[in-house]
Amino acid sequence: MLRHRLRPDSRSSSCSALAAALLLLAGSHAAAQVDSLSDVYPAGSLRGEAAVSRLGSELARVAAEHNLDTDALARTLRDDDSLWVSADGRLFHVDAASAQVEGPPPTYAGSIPGAEAFTLHSRPGASKIVYLDFTGHHSVNNSWGHDIQFPPYNTSGGNGTFTSAELGQIITWWERTAEDYAPFDVDVTTEEPPLSALTKIGGGDSTFGIRVVCTQITSGFGSGSGGIAFLYSFNDSTDNPCFAFNKGNNTGSMTVSHESGHSFGLSHDGLNGMTYHPGTGSGETSWGPIMGAPFNSSLVQWSTGDYAGASTGQNDANIITSNSNGVDFMPDDFGDDHTDATPMPPAPGCPAPEPARIEGLIERRTDVDSFSFSTGGGVVTIAAIPFSPGGNLDIQIEVLTSSGVPVATENQANEADALMSVDLAPGDYVILIDGVGKTGVYSDYGCLGQYRVELTQPGQQQVTNLGGGVVGSNNFKPGVQWNGLTCPGEGVGLILTTAPPNATAFLAFGLAELGVPFKGGVMVPDLAPPGDMLALQVSGFGHLGLATTWPSGFPSGTSVYFQFWIPDAQAATGVAASDGLRVTTQ
Repeated sequence: MLRHRLRPDSRSSSCSALAAALLLLAGSHAAAQVDSLSDVYPAGSLRGEAAVSRLGSELARVAAEHNLDTDALARTLRDDDSLWVSADGRLFHVDAASAQVEGPPPTYAGSIPGAEAFTLHSRPGASKIVYLDFTGHHSVNNSWGHDIQFPPYNTSGGNGTFTSAELGQIITWWERTAEDYAPFDVDVTTEEPPLSALTKIGGGDSTFGIRVVCTQITSGFGSGSGGIAFLYSFNDSTDNPCFAFNKGNNTGSMTVSHESGHSFGLSHDGLNGMTYHPGTGSGETSWGPIMGAPFNSSLVQWSTGDYAGASTGQNDANIITSNSNGVDFMPDDFGDDHTDATPMPPAPGCPAPEPARIEGLIERRTDVDSFSFSTGGGVVTIAAIPFSPGGNLDIQIEVLTSSGVPVATENQANEADALMSVDLAPGDYVILIDGVGKTGVYSDYGCLGQYRVELTQPGQQQVTNLGGGVVGSNNFKPGVQWNGLTCPGEGVGLILTTAPPNATAFLAFGLAELGVPFKGGVMVPDLAPPGDMLALQVSGFGHLGLATTWPSGFPSGTSVYFQFWIPDAQAATGVAASDGLRVTTQ
């Protein structure tokens, strides 16, 4: 929220402050009352009606050079105060500074070391590059027409090396920008490429890209703005960088994608006459388009303008992958239905039991990814989790039989991830992962990006209570519990509780389940060798504990069965027994 202190003796100052605030809220450039720029911008640049008038008969030529029709360019120049035209007909955006003030970014908690902050690549070897330049850049001899040494990214106020906090911010910006471009065969990198990899020299040059200078306003360039970019500059023969001045992990990274989006040829996504869509909703499914300014939204996506009140119907993905940019969609990584599903990998075991996991990418609106698995029956849990931070997917899970019959579907209404637990009969099944929209807010158009699937099956539980216990005298049934992980060399324990004090307990164990009725209960372990029954002494408190390390000779998936039997002369069948446990090696 913008707050202004109104001076009672200065009505004109109050009105000016209110007007400035309204201009910012409308997404206007800070210098909204003028139609020319200082000499640190391309000379003779104009906007609005002044630009339309000066272009005159050249309007059609300039529009064609920027893949626009004449009427659309004239209309956009009149309606979008951020769009300027240089004297030689180049279009560029001077985007409004964000009115959102983010607090100090949280300490980076991801897995990438700070030492790697300037060697990050989303797709090493890709021929199209979006280079996030945080180290400072001398902008000269290019279409901007200035000679400015832009300083390195700086949020600490220091003039030396990057702080650990700044390195964490740089990594976070890269992660979020890489997620925005994940559907495309583009390398988002923080490692400076050779100049030849950022410029297109002739029709045969297939390696080129854009430099995004993440810096501070310098020598008046960018004054009052959050970012600046030429339109359709991705394939320029000169290093014509775009600039991101906004700060904050959300705002700054969105600015990087927004300004580089201009370089691919994208115009603004507005709302109900506003230049920038400000975002809508709250929580995980609060939404806005990348080419708007939804700095408070969680789900920020490429758009085709298919929302109510849209200012344009531009198809962002089609423009990014147009022939002039030379960018392709990523190839489909997994099959799309039950007939060509990819088997889920085995669940990891030690040092800790985990779900089976696989990572994937929804790269087009029509893409669905499919994964197969088999189960012996029981409750299966499936989680589909978007990339974090800055994921672009709202995910739906669907489970089918192997023949394609629907079993269950889950899309959590106000959350981007999806989680389901479903009781399945023994058999073969298929998981479908799809990006979906939210009715009345956003479509599935921009639900593209990275995710992971986690599958937990009943057989992955390392300890299962199989029942079969017998209640003894005084209405007690001995309790049994297992402690520790069934991993080679890990400490484990088997504990008997609520047994008659000082009694003799017989521990039955085996490598198979017998499961036959015995003395009013069920004898769970099969005592055939190497199974056996051991006599042990219960303490005066009615407890018995056994501690050891899990042996290394058991292959993963091997089960051992345990059960305590205790003579009890006062019991109806002369014994009491604990439930049987199945303990499975991870």
